[in-house]
Amino acid sequence: MALIELSMITGAIVGMAAETGFKALGQSEAAVRVRKRLRLADRPAPGDFAALYRHALVEWGVFKPEPVLAFFRDKRIVDAFERAYRAGDPAILQTEAAEYVRWADESGAFRQLEYDPRREIAEFAATFDAIVSFSRTAVEVRQDEALAHLARELAEVRAALAQIAAGRAAVGDVHFSGQFHNVIINLLSQLKDSRQTIGGATTGEPLPPLDEHGRPPLPDASRDLPPGSRVPYDPNPLFTGREDELRALAHDLLYAPAGAPVVIATGIGGIGKTQLAVEFTHRYGCFFAGGVQWVSLADGDPAAVAREVAECGAVMKLWTAAEEKELAIAERVQRTQRQWQGTEPRLLVFDNCDGHGRQAAWRLLDEWRPVGGGARVLVTSRSDVWPAGFAALGVPALPRPDSIVLLREYLTKGKEKRQESDVDLDKVAGVLGDLPLALTLAGSYLAAYPGIPVAAYLQRLAGTDVLEVLGPREENAPYAWTKHDLDVARTFRVSLDRLQPDESATDAAARRLLAGAACLVPGEPFPRELLLGMLAESDDLHRPEDALRRLLALGLLERAGEGRLRLHRLLPALEEGAWPRRNGNEGQSKKAWA
Repeated sequence: MALIELSMITGAIVGMAAETGFKALGQSEAAVRVRKRLRLADRPAPGDFAALYRHALVEWGVFKPEPVLAFFRDKRIVDAFERAYRAGDPAILQTEAAEYVRWADESGAFRQLEYDPRREIAEFAATFDAIVSFSRTAVEVRQDEALAHLARELAEVRAALAQIAAGRAAVGDVHFSGQFHNVIINLLSQLKDSRQTIGGATTGEPLPPLDEHGRPPLPDASRDLPPGSRVPYDPNPLFTGREDELRALAHDLLYAPAGAPVVIATGIGGIGKTQLAVEFTHRYGCFFAGGVQWVSLADGDPAAVAREVAECGAVMKLWTAAEEKELAIAERVQRTQRQWQGTEPRLLVFDNCDGHGRQAAWRLLDEWRPVGGGARVLVTSRSDVWPAGFAALGVPALPRPDSIVLLREYLTKGKEKRQESDVDLDKVAGVLGDLPLALTLAGSYLAAYPGIPVAAYLQRLAGTDVLEVLGPREENAPYAWTKHDLDVARTFRVSLDRLQPDESATDAAARRLLAGAACLVPGEPFPRELLLGMLAESDDLHRPEDALRRLLALGLLERAGEGRLRLHRLLPALEEGAWPRRNGNEGQSKKAWA
């Protein structure tokens, strides 16, 4: 700060104070008059110490005599205030002011004046602090409030823990609000440069605050992932809905106090599990400082999975290009898995974890996932059978409004935009059971053939082979954003072909249950007891439940809540004539359904 500028300001104050008319003004009015004459802004810029000091000098210095004003434009006093302001430490001013007060006493600066330099410094400091507070932005005010609130919350925690440590309370006697962790997260997220920690390490980006209902936000999808990320798929520009599922994943993997180490997104084939995982990585991946590493467990082939894991290590630069030529694949896999067990927060996506042969899906996952450390794991699986302790998120068919939106996305974003009524699109979605894969194929077909009315397409779907109608045509095959097979029939067969009734009594029983489910109303929930009753004559007490678990593990049945099950309405169409209720002769059913 230039001393000549302060001299001009204090000189103007002294000159105006001598004017007869000026003396009649009150302190506030006089300060306003001085600010106008000196052309000072009504509110100093936040963070501009020189402007803050000038305003404080005017507000406090009106009617002060010249020796007192001169004292506060001394470079040593100005520097002491600035150091205390920059450090946010009033003790600096108190320490250094004592020396200048002695100097004022010894030099006689305030001689013959009834002014105490100690009192003047205290009064000026109070005015300066008030000016600083007045200039703060709304964001800074909220940060200070958040810090104060957080301090009170933490004080309550410390007090409760002290009660427990002193033996005056048991752990079970201390209760915190169910939203306590949400409060902490919200408070921290309002502070500049705050970071969420996972496994004792810090994330790359501050977590945004939860909304008023305690739900995680829903950021836009982005390709900007942290260094070392390996995600082989781009965001899908036609992605529709799934907001609840995305928020649920964010809650468990990012916002929950301890975090869920593994979250399983389960659902039947074609329901959009992989697409959900892709969308999650591009919306929330930036919050994992260690990056996002994607591994496909399709078919469970150990050699193929090992190559996927090693590729993650290469992207994380765990070895040089020269070393890679010398390192065996097993060593590269070990280095990658050791990195995954570190404290740095990262997201691991194990896609298509459906087991291998008769191997359970969870056993396949255990072969590859890290235990401990800062990694969080998102799994996609057709299997709905997982041990207790794994957080399972069932991915259902799309709600009907979202199905209509998805169909319209295809119809309006093609080269030839096509307008159809919600009523017609509702009928298409109903026939397809709101299955995202089927909706994608139908939307692509209608967009590619704008001359074919929706009514005519619905007539074809109502025919004897709906899955053949849905089959992708080379002329209009939609783009596969997740590189998956866009064929509903082949997608269902992946699950069905894993049933081996000739080799397993359980699989044979599962076939019977599947045929029984097809005799019920397609796509509608039914009591599980009704299905299990079809095997009531079994001489093995465990056989009915084992058969049901087998169907759930293969994604051939889905849970419908409250002890009910559902067979997707498109599954019975897998093979024409395969269902007893259609041809009236169970013995002539095709072997696909036994």
